Amino acid sequence: ISAQQLLSGGDILLAVWLAGGNRMLVRYSPQSDVQWHSVTVRPSVQPAKNVQMAVSETFAFVMRDDQLMAMQLADGQDVVLPLTSRGLKDIAARGARLALLDRDGIHFYGLPDFAPLGDAGVLPANLESVALLDEDALVGAAADGSVWVWRSSWARLDIPENVLVREVSGGRDGTFWALQETSSGAFSIAQYSPEEGKLAEWVPQVEDGKVVAISGSPDSDSFVASLVLPDVQRTVAIRRKKDGGGWEFVFDKKITASSGFGWANGKLVASSAELPEELKVNLAENPLDPSVPRTLTLRAVANDTGTGLSTTDGLPLLHITEQAGFGRVMLLRGETPNTARFFQGDGACVEEYQVSGLDDIISFDAGTIEMTGMGEAPSPPPVEPGEE
Repeated sequence: ISAQQLLSGGDILLAVWLAGGNRMLVRYSPQSDVQWHSVTVRPSVQPAKNVQMAVSETFAFVMRDDQLMAMQLADGQDVVLPLTSRGLKDIAARGARLALLDRDGIHFYGLPDFAPLGDAGVLPANLESVALLDEDALVGAAADGSVWVWRSSWARLDIPENVLVREVSGGRDGTFWALQETSSGAFSIAQYSPEEGKLAEWVPQVEDGKVVAISGSPDSDSFVASLVLPDVQRTVAIRRKKDGGGWEFVFDKKITASSGFGWANGKLVASSAELPEELKVNLAENPLDPSVPRTLTLRAVANDTGTGLSTTDGLPLLHITEQAGFGRVMLLRGETPNTARFFQGDGACVEEYQVSGLDDIISFDAGTIEMTGMGEAPSPPPVEPGEE
C-alpha cells in the first residue's frame, strides 16, 4: 500500500502496488455487499519513491514522485489535467477544490473544470505537507515541524513544545489531523482546531507499530493510518467514541512479508524452508487404454504465463492464473479425495486455490510431431485420392 484516503461516508481508497508490475486504486466499502472494488489498474515500470493521494467530490488525484494523475472516482476513467507544475511536492483536495504544493508555492484550482483560483502568496516556511480545510482555508506542515494556516494570509499555530508535525490531513468542521513526532522519537496522531488548539490525541502502543502516514475523514472524527512493524504493513481506521471516552478500531488489515512462505507444523506460515511442490494422485481407469499406469505426479509451476499444474517432465495440465509475478508456489493434498490445495505468493500476498477432480486426468495418444533443429517440421502437403 503506497497511499490511502478516507472518504465521506467511511469508504477507504488505497493506492497499491501489485505483483507483475501493476499499480491499482482499490476502494473498500464496509457497508457494501462487495466490500472490495477495483477502481483502476494500470501497468507501471517500477514503484514510485513518493506516492501521495487526494480526493475531491468527483476525482481521485495520485502523485507519483512529481507526476500528477487524475481519475474519475466513480469509474477510474482518466482525466486530462490542464495544469503545469514545477517540482510537485504534495497535493490536497476537498469538495470542489484542489491545491498543489510545488517549488514555486501553493496553487488553488476550482473543480471540475480546473479553473485557477490564485495562490497562497509567499510561503512562510519550507512546507512539505498541506491539507485543505473548510471555508477556503489551508493548513501546512513545514520541514522544521511547525504548522501554518492560510486564510488570505499566513499565521503560525501554537502546538505543544517538543512536538514536530510531519504530516497534516483535513478533518471535519475546519479541524485537521496531524502526524506528530516528539523529541524522544515517539509518534502520535492528534486532532487540532486552528482556533481551539489540540482536541484529542491517539498514541499507538509499541505493538501497534510506527505510524508513517495518515488521512482524516471530512465528515467524522476518524482517520486512517498506515503503520509498520518488522515485516508487516498495517492499515487501520480509528475513530473517537461518541461519548468522548477514547478511541475504537473500525478497520484493521495487515500485510505480512511472505516471499519465503511455506508449510510448517501442518499450517501455512510466512517463512519456511518446507515448500511441497509435487503431489502423487491416483487416477481412474483410462477408458482409452486400461493398461496405462493409474498414478500421476503433479508439479506446481509458475512462469511468465502464469501459474498452474504440470507433469514432472514439464507437460502443462492446468492453468490456475494467467498473471505473472508469482515467484513461489506450493502444492498439498486436499481435505477430500482427489483434491489438492494450490498456493501462490507474490511476496505480500499468498492466495490459495482448491483443485478438484484430479482422478479424471487421462492420457491419450495424439500422434507424433516431427521436430527439426528449427522447431516443429511443417506438415507434408495433403495427398489427393488417386495420387501417388
